[in-house]
Amino acid sequence: MQIFKKVNRKVFLLILLFFLGLALRLYQLDEGLVFQYDQARDAYRATAIVKDQDLSLLGPESDLPGVNHGVGYYYLLALPYTISSNPAVAAAFLAGLNALGVFLVFFVSRRILGKVRPAVIASLIFSVSLEVVQYSRWLSNPPLALFSTLLVFWGAWEWIKGRETGFFWLMAGIAASLHFQFFLVYLFLLPPIVYFIYRPKISTPQFIKSLSAVFIIDLPFIISELKFNFQMLRALGKFFISQSAGYTPVTEFILRYLDRWGSVAFRTLFPLSPTIAMLLLVVCLMIVFRSRRPNQQQLFPKFLSLWLLSNLPLFVFSPGVLGTEYTFISITIAIILLLAYALDRLWETQRVPWLAPLLLMLVLLVNVRANLLQVSSGTDIYAAQNRMNWGDEKRVLDYTYSEAKGEPFSICTVTNPLFVNTTWAYMYETYGQNRYGYLPFWSGSDQKNYLGKLPPDINKVPLRFLIFEPASGIPSHAQEVFTELEDYISTKIDEREFGQFKVEKRRLLTNDEMIKQHASYTEAYNQKHENPGFLLYRCYK
Repeated sequence: MQIFKKVNRKVFLLILLFFLGLALRLYQLDEGLVFQYDQARDAYRATAIVKDQDLSLLGPESDLPGVNHGVGYYYLLALPYTISSNPAVAAAFLAGLNALGVFLVFFVSRRILGKVRPAVIASLIFSVSLEVVQYSRWLSNPPLALFSTLLVFWGAWEWIKGRETGFFWLMAGIAASLHFQFFLVYLFLLPPIVYFIYRPKISTPQFIKSLSAVFIIDLPFIISELKFNFQMLRALGKFFISQSAGYTPVTEFILRYLDRWGSVAFRTLFPLSPTIAMLLLVVCLMIVFRSRRPNQQQLFPKFLSLWLLSNLPLFVFSPGVLGTEYTFISITIAIILLLAYALDRLWETQRVPWLAPLLLMLVLLVNVRANLLQVSSGTDIYAAQNRMNWGDEKRVLDYTYSEAKGEPFSICTVTNPLFVNTTWAYMYETYGQNRYGYLPFWSGSDQKNYLGKLPPDINKVPLRFLIFEPASGIPSHAQEVFTELEDYISTKIDEREFGQFKVEKRRLLTNDEMIKQHASYTEAYNQKHENPGFLLYRCYK
């Protein structure tokens, strides 16, 4: 009965942590969700799996041309998009899965550290950490790798401790990680490294079973390679050849690696001061390696070192992903375990028994504060194009429909990627169509090779809206050129801003008015308008 009560207390505490984490993850999510080209593209593809039975083999494109992440993300994303076309529903679904991680983190921490208290501390930090919470609010494939990589290192620990099933989970976790982030392919180096250092046993049947799991999980990669003439292998070959052609100074490698350590320590441990975050990280490492440990924790320092340094191979090369904020995604939970272990050791110190609870409370409060500030700023740590907020985008659509008053209208958009209307096509086809009952016409460049098909403005309806996305990632001259060429064919009636979006309400000029406009401009301007180099910038050809 006493054991039952203790178990109930643990479960009750973890459920509280789950709801605490869920509240942070869902706070103003519908308003602040970043929805840009990548999210619209993924929404179309995930929806097609259910709606059109389009059983995809390839996942989202990676930063290397010809290399795609795994398709597992799309099949998972298809679940919420079956229920609703609203991307906020899909984001809430993934945020909920992320919040459930408190249970997994508790289980793994308990197995590795052998004690309940540090496992509870790790779950508590996981529930509020800025790094983890911001991952959960990012509607993209990398955040799911938080859990597949946790499975990898839990499997490695179990294997080291003599449980052969750990090797199965290690290999299955690596295979799953490729579906969420292809650069995690470096984790295939981990099994031989673990075997070389610890010499754990593995039977032939378990080895075959584990390799079979890898084959089944990554079968879509194999089929797509056969179908597309080994496109990915050829792309990777070109990448490695290009890497060997140049020299990167060692100091640049070291500084880049340390800089990424600073950013992940800041966001995971103490998002108030990078200096304090790095000091806290160093102090935690000193506590781990210098303190006396119970028998069940003797292997932890060496194993933790292996985990914390596991992404070093990624920094040997120069993939584009090194410029992103999620290169340490496989390390994040290791840092949380490091802090949990250090705080537990401090807790057992009789001289200053109040220090560990005080530090824990400070870490938690700083992280909660940072999350709330991040939401209020309207930005996303990991998004390629910030300020592309779902709330502002809906207000843009509401404005265009409100001004149209039920009449037909056309749109032309200045976007990232340039000339690609996928984001706005998805929003008008879902939110706009569902709420207002009709679609605008598209008056921009041909979208034949892109997802999303608004009806073309063949009849040249008079009312039109020019929509400018936030400037991040868009060539600086694009807005000026679009506006200049648009003035040639239409006149501006109104201009509004919604967040960092700008919308111009315009009326298309009649043929007679265009002739007069043409005559009123200088010869140089008219020549510029006819310049083939600017054709893509024109809403009408």
